[in-house]
Amino acid sequence: MKIKGLLLVACLAFMAGCAGPTTIYVRGVEPLNVNDKNESTPVDIRIFQLKDDAAFMSKAFEQLWENKGEILGGDRLGEPKQITVYGGPANADPRPIELGDLNKDCRFIGIMALYPKQDGKGSQRVVVPASDAGSFVFELSGYKIEARK
Repeated sequence: MKIKGLLLVACLAFMAGCAGPTTIYVRGVEPLNVNDKNESTPVDIRIFQLKDDAAFMSKAFEQLWENKGEILGGDRLGEPKQITVYGGPANADPRPIELGDLNKDCRFIGIMALYPKQDGKGSQRVVVPASDAGSFVFELSGYKIEARK
């Protein structure tokens, strides 16, 4: 009987270490990526699994976007996921994005938003701890992206 109890405890401890699939949430809020006709337009984003976030935050945006983050070397874990975000009302439900099972070395989720112009009022990239990524809503508005709890 003791052996069964120990096996049960060992199995539960092992399962607690498995995070399972990760889902993040994204919302586009109008005005978003406004064009010359004062219309909101969609924005492409790339979602990266990162071993470390320092290079992701310090490298030139254009270098990261153009080569899909290959410049990050071993800090980029796998291929980034690219999606298009459309604007809507601020109270709209965020869109779930399935990332699946994260790489075992993934410590951060980094997101880049490709805006053709900037207004200097925000960032085009954001990083959060991978272990907490599902508790944020990544909100795009104007020409910026923010992680909101």
